[in-house]
Amino acid sequence: MLVAKVEHGEIKETGDIRKMFPNISFPASGPTKEFLREHSLTRVVKRMSYDDDKECLKKTAPYFNDGAVYTCKTEPLTEQEIADVKSRKKMLIMRSELPSVEEQLDMLFEDMESGTTKWRDAKRAVKQRYQEPSRTIG
Repeated sequence: MLVAKVEHGEIKETGDIRKMFPNISFPASGPTKEFLREHSLTRVVKRMSYDDDKECLKKTAPYFNDGAVYTCKTEPLTEQEIADVKSRKKMLIMRSELPSVEEQLDMLFEDMESGTTKWRDAKRAVKQRYQEPSRTIG
């Protein structure tokens, strides 16, 4: 467990609790709240929730904020990064709606044998569902 020694809102030291206190045996669940308080220790938060459509998580040097020590922060994505995220999500959704590769190969074989267009029609239907509406100026 990663902890930080915090005194008067300033981080003095960070490290693994077992290395900082090698002569103390801690339960599997870690040190008690009382132990942490007595030694001015705070658990270090390595992850936080964020909106992955608009933000990314970046590692940082440890910092103290609202009673917790963090080693990461959120940063807003650029417009290009947001567009890339939307594009990747759209592609993944489209792929998940396509028939399996095996089914697509069966469709292609049947199309070649009988002159049908099942494969092309199935692929086109998925693409049309996710097609951006055209924008006209004027």
